[in-house]
Amino acid sequence: MTLRVPAIGLAMAAIFSSGACWGAEPLPPLLGQLDFPNSGSAEAQPHFIEGVLYLHSFEYEQARASFRRARQVDDDFAMAYWGETMTHHQSIGGYRIRKQARLYFEALAGRQRRVLSRHPR
Repeated sequence: MTLRVPAIGLAMAAIFSSGACWGAEPLPPLLGQLDFPNSGSAEAQPHFIEGVLYLHSFEYEQARASFRRARQVDDDFAMAYWGETMTHHQSIGGYRIRKQARLYFEALAGRQRRVLSRHPR
């Protein structure tokens, strides 16, 4: 027995699943939800949250891209540097990219020194 779905049914499914029927943006892959209070700017938050969700799904390349976008929006966002560093600590498969992780950690440390020097106590 062959199951046949009318073309209109497929088109309707595509429209409703994409959110196009009410003008919404297509949804990213369902990664979960996260409440992660931090000091980043409001504009950087969606990128950062997406990065954390990808990181916890072992999607390191996508996480790295999201953390970089967060950092581009808010250059003082220390947790975006942290997240990018964590993408180089790939525990799945038992290996780590130590050289890259160290470079990002050093960039974060340098950034922290510059930020602190602008805000003396």
